[in-house]
Amino acid sequence: MISGKFGDEDELFFEIDLIAADGLEIPVDALFDTGFSWWLAINNQDLEALDWIYVEQQTMLTAQGDAEFDIYLGKVRMDGQDFDIPVHVGEGVPEVLLGRQWLKHRRETVLFFLKLFNDLENLGLKIASERPLQTKRNTIRPDVSVWRGDELLAIIECKTQLGWHRQNWDEHFQYREHKLKEVSENAKIFLVVMTSCNWGGFGNDSRVGEQLFCLLNEKWPTDDFLTLDSPIEQLFDKVRAIACV
Repeated sequence: MISGKFGDEDELFFEIDLIAADGLEIPVDALFDTGFSWWLAINNQDLEALDWIYVEQQTMLTAQGDAEFDIYLGKVRMDGQDFDIPVHVGEGVPEVLLGRQWLKHRRETVLFFLKLFNDLENLGLKIASERPLQTKRNTIRPDVSVWRGDELLAIIECKTQLGWHRQNWDEHFQYREHKLKEVSENAKIFLVVMTSCNWGGFGNDSRVGEQLFCLLNEKWPTDDFLTLDSPIEQLFDKVRAIACV
């Protein structure tokens, strides 16, 4: 089960394991920081017990100006999965930081955060990835689905950008919604897109913030100093409302 908590100022902390070169697992609380554009950052004092492999030095722009970081090849465990990632190590890093690169794993990230939200809010739901909606062949396998027991409550389609469907995304969305209604009349469908780059976004569509969520307007997750145009918390509020019906 994912372990997480909110800080005093509604910061989101996750319990992850830093895995040392000798296999030692060190549990830490990591702050999810959308202002950090890479995977993981730690203070150089936290590096001693890990014995990770040094790769290179990198200069990065921070809120305080340019800063030097040493890059190490590290390993972390999140939600039972191991990840080999570059880790930024520097002086004055106040917390272990999880950065925006995790957002590029769009389906896994939505799944991860939604599972955590379900646990923190005690909603009693089952959050699944690519679970078939029916036992017959060619059934829908949505990126993320939300269940109460065997009852389907919602599906969430997750995209980096709309690519081939940028000209007819609404037609495609309505088709998926129609197929969903054939399975469960009351189930909801949501579409989460990481960025409006290459297709222009949802514009003034009345479903924005209700069913449609585009997180970044004409920016990529690796750009500096981002703010979310459609906060993902709005989607979580919708899931909470569905669970409480």
